[in-house]
Amino acid sequence: MKSLNAKQRRKAFVIYLLLFLLTTSLVVVIVFFNLQVPEKENKYLKNRLEYLNIEKIQVMNFAKKMNKVKGLIDTIGVKGTSIDFTKQLISTELAVMRTQFASEDSTSFVGMYNNIILTYLELKEAKIELLSLEDAKKDIELYVEIIGDLKDKLEAKQRDLDIYRQINK
Repeated sequence: MKSLNAKQRRKAFVIYLLLFLLTTSLVVVIVFFNLQVPEKENKYLKNRLEYLNIEKIQVMNFAKKMNKVKGLIDTIGVKGTSIDFTKQLISTELAVMRTQFASEDSTSFVGMYNNIILTYLELKEAKIELLSLEDAKKDIELYVEIIGDLKDKLEAKQRDLDIYRQINK
């Protein structure tokens, strides 16, 4: 005995089967992406963390070198130190900094590093010029004293001249 609505049942079963497969495949796709996306995100975040750690180490090394150069610049004016030797040490240290950090650094800090290095070079030159101007200041004070003495002598000579003129009249 055959049922009367066998065609309708078969059609309904096929539709049910298609909808079931569609629904289960959708759930499987969602679960797949739910597991894969965090894994890729974790890889990206791990790479980013490594990059930031390397960047942090480079910044710390640069800060140490900056402090060393600052200390050298501060010793320029101290008595008992050779200015030429200190100048050479500062220039060498800044050259090492420039080659080390410009070649190793792939961050956006390269421009900042170069500007800091150039600023330290300018600071070194300014400090040396200031020391030479202090010597010039001493010379100027000496010349002011000499000028004062010469003015006094000139006034004395002019008085003598005026007295001589009055006597000869």
